Amino acid sequence: MFVDVIETYEFDYMALGVTYLIRFSSDGNIKWQKKYLLTENNKEIELSSIKNMKDGGFVVSGYVQSTSNSRNDFYIMKIKSEGGVEWNRIFS
Repeated sequence: MFVDVIETYEFDYMALGVTYLIRFSSDGNIKWQKKYLLTENNKEIELSSIKNMKDGGFVVSGYVQSTSNSRNDFYIMKIKSEGGVEWNRIFS
């Protein structure tokens, strides 16, 4: 199930699932797909929103289970156009 789908500035599409991203061309061919996990404790990130950036990358936000209590922490990451993580942050 997709949470969000956007058209990129290159006229491709990005489909955001709860833990993954898929980039596909306008004719439906998959260019790449990636699942995102936190490296510490291999926790899954629950992704919920994606936005285009003018540099061709994307900002993705969501939540991750807090290590200190039972609530979720806010998660945000900047990814490059090919899906590599440029930076990420967790806010408690």
